Amino acid sequence: MKSSGTFRETVVKCIRAAVSTPPNTWYRQWRRRNKGLPGTHAGYLEQPAEFSGRELIVGGMEIMQEWERPLMRALAQEAAQNQGHVLEVGFGMGISASYLIQSGCSQYSVIEPHGDVLKMAREWADKQSVPVQIIEGFWQDVIDGLGLFDGILFDTYQVLSEDYQDKVYVPFIPKAAAHLRPGGVFTFFSGTSGKLPADHVALLEANFADCRFYEVTGLTPPKDCQYYRDSTMLVPVCKK
Repeated sequence: MKSSGTFRETVVKCIRAAVSTPPNTWYRQWRRRNKGLPGTHAGYLEQPAEFSGRELIVGGMEIMQEWERPLMRALAQEAAQNQGHVLEVGFGMGISASYLIQSGCSQYSVIEPHGDVLKMAREWADKQSVPVQIIEGFWQDVIDGLGLFDGILFDTYQVLSEDYQDKVYVPFIPKAAAHLRPGGVFTFFSGTSGKLPADHVALLEANFADCRFYEVTGLTPPKDCQYYRDSTMLVPVCKK
């Protein structure tokens, strides 16, 4: 994807040089505040989902908000760059799903566990011009039964208690590599405006042939947003 006035891209030739950036204070506070909620997959599924024009809330927890659109567009363009079959993990508000279709993916699959979100995903799927497969469940339970994809976009909520000990995308990295065709692209919601922690970079390096990173700028999360505050976010692009 070519850079524009909205995106500033920095190609990282040697990702071993990446260093860890500690989480911002607000992020540590958010994790402490929500560590016990819901804590289990079953607990998460029991929480009602609420949709409004600007956000998705599950059990009082912010899952996704409208300000993410520029970020979701960038993630979708990367995941769909091969114009093939793309797997998304987490449907959210369907923002990235729509951008994936617009970006030219020939087939779309999504893993989503929550019943209320699944209902919205199925309604969305009926209106699409490409084949759509909706896989019900948590990725941990269903990913091994899936085949190969040309792109994968990972963006899920931290449900399990152990998710809070590390970024939720970390255990998915080897799974992404295992389910991509040669040349396939993996990208994910990084949750940081700085560099990825060195051990996360090392794991990406061990599983992918090439990685680059750039920042999406101009993000405008509201002041009361619980899960992000910065105006930029790092976009990882990893090729198998």
